[in-house]
Amino acid sequence: MDTCEICTKDIGKDYCTDCEQIYCDNCKIMHLRMKSSHNHKFRSSQCEDQKNQVSYCDKHNSNYIYLCEKCDVPACRLCTESIHQGHSMANLSSSIADKTEKLQKILKTNSNEIREMQNLTSKLQNEIADLNKNCRTIKNVVSERSRLLQSKLSKAFSVQWDRIFQHERAEETNVAIFIRNVNECSRKIEELTELHKKVKSERDITHLIQSLQSLEPKIMNIKIPKAPTISNIKLVTESMNEKFDAKLNALLGTITFEPM
Repeated sequence: MDTCEICTKDIGKDYCTDCEQIYCDNCKIMHLRMKSSHNHKFRSSQCEDQKNQVSYCDKHNSNYIYLCEKCDVPACRLCTESIHQGHSMANLSSSIADKTEKLQKILKTNSNEIREMQNLTSKLQNEIADLNKNCRTIKNVVSERSRLLQSKLSKAFSVQWDRIFQHERAEETNVAIFIRNVNECSRKIEELTELHKKVKSERDITHLIQSLQSLEPKIMNIKIPKAPTISNIKLVTESMNEKFDAKLNALLGTITFEPM
């Protein structure tokens, strides 16, 4: 008999499919009264639900009680003496519980990590806005100085302008790609989380194992996007003087890039 996971005192009878926790009668009532969880759905406890997941070996007219570690299929006692003779066997319920818990932990970790990446998107968008502002200011400075330098600075102006433009576009593209990847990864995790919930409720052990086998590589292959580092842009200018000809290429300013 399960114990309530909230108060850890009374018997847990109901399983919240949204929170994935077992509640006693009193804790269930309090849970449904809370604004954030008033519409949560309950069913009989996970423990009771798993007890009903009885799968039968039709060949030997006996319950499955083992998992053949070599063949990765359920087996009854007679199966171990015939079909799976000499194979290493594990407790079926423990094996399913371990794999289910493993996948759930991975999903939870990935969900936490993707939330952290999603929180970074606002910061990166603000940095891009600052970068755009700096780029506009620097473009104006470069444009004004190029007007004063006229033909002698036209080539240098073109080079500098292109560097600014390319950096701005490159950083915007990096952030746009990151945001798109974060949203796509979040969508995949949500889909796999829903699929994982459905898999856990599978009553047929054979189908459950097959579903877990199919779900595992999809979850293991989740790649959390890495946030890009935005390089800011600055312009350092020099006064025109007698060294003008020697420093012609630097008169528009020396551009540097550094993380925000």
